[in-house]
Amino acid sequence: MNDSKISENKREVNLMNYWNIIWKRKKFIIVAVIIVTFVSVGVSLLLPKWYRATSVILSPSTEASPLGSMSILSNLGMGGMVGGNENIFRYLAILKSRALRESVVEKFVLQEHYSCESLEPALKKFDKKFEVRVGDENQVAISVLDKDQELVAHIVNYVVECLDSINIILSVANARSNRVFIESQFNQVLDSLRTTSTNSASFMKKKGILSLPDQVTIGVEKAADIQAEITYKEIELEVAKKSLSEDNPRINQIMYKIESLKEKYNEFFHGGDVRKLFPDFSEVPDLGVKLAEMQREVEYYSKLIEFLGPQYEQAKIEEAKTIPTLQILDKAVQPERKYKPKRSLIVIICAFLSLIISSSFVIIKENIKDQ
Repeated sequence: MNDSKISENKREVNLMNYWNIIWKRKKFIIVAVIIVTFVSVGVSLLLPKWYRATSVILSPSTEASPLGSMSILSNLGMGGMVGGNENIFRYLAILKSRALRESVVEKFVLQEHYSCESLEPALKKFDKKFEVRVGDENQVAISVLDKDQELVAHIVNYVVECLDSINIILSVANARSNRVFIESQFNQVLDSLRTTSTNSASFMKKKGILSLPDQVTIGVEKAADIQAEITYKEIELEVAKKSLSEDNPRINQIMYKIESLKEKYNEFFHGGDVRKLFPDFSEVPDLGVKLAEMQREVEYYSKLIEFLGPQYEQAKIEEAKTIPTLQILDKAVQPERKYKPKRSLIVIICAFLSLIISSSFVIIKENIKDQ
């Protein structure tokens, strides 16, 4: 406890000594601060003025996917393929591109403006004065710093103009690629649909099929009617055999009728002239499977055509678009006030530093004397 009190007393004594020294040499300190302050004012007045212009563009809303609407994708089980908005990343890439920067340097003769002998140093100087920031709401702020109060706004607006032009070119190129891809897929699916439809029609024509379910239903009904008539004639034959002699023409007539009916009945199972209207019953299972496969293929390709058709038309419209793609929130205007130097800040900092340095100087000088 005693040691701590002693150290505190020594610290208080030192602070008092420092203060006494500063107070004793206050005139020197005040003069030094005044001189440095006036010098800093003069230097700050001699520093060149820099002006800053800014333009703000908004990130556009998410564009429709070239693969189509969510409803159609959901029907095809592809609903998870739709991506988010990536336009802001494209903007940043374009703004950092050499093509845009070279265009700005050539447009405003910045190589001469920056007193550069070649293009590369001019590009590097422009990069130091060119700034792109992305805000919290995904707005893109484009700023340029320059000594020319009038030129700086023109540069920023030209950068925005170049950004829009390059973005349109890239969008059209992307739309063209989408259109070519969708067009090739659309034509392939259309050819497949034509081939499948032609094969289905040829198969039905070859097998004499108009409507397999209806034909089978009617054929079964007809076969049942013939079988019922055969049964009726067989009963009639038994009755005739019991009531008439064996060589009676009536018996032969009934027997001939029964044979004819049986031949017609067998044609439903083993083929014959009846196939012109009714399919062979023995082939019905295979015919049903084959027709179902063909029908599924036709429906599948028809569904793809229904999906790709609108996308193909949309891709052609997107390819033909040349409208501006940027949403400009704030256009760059000629700045009324300089951006830097901050003269008041320079003067305050210099005055504060001169106070610290001059006070330290007198304290150190007095300590040296005392030794």
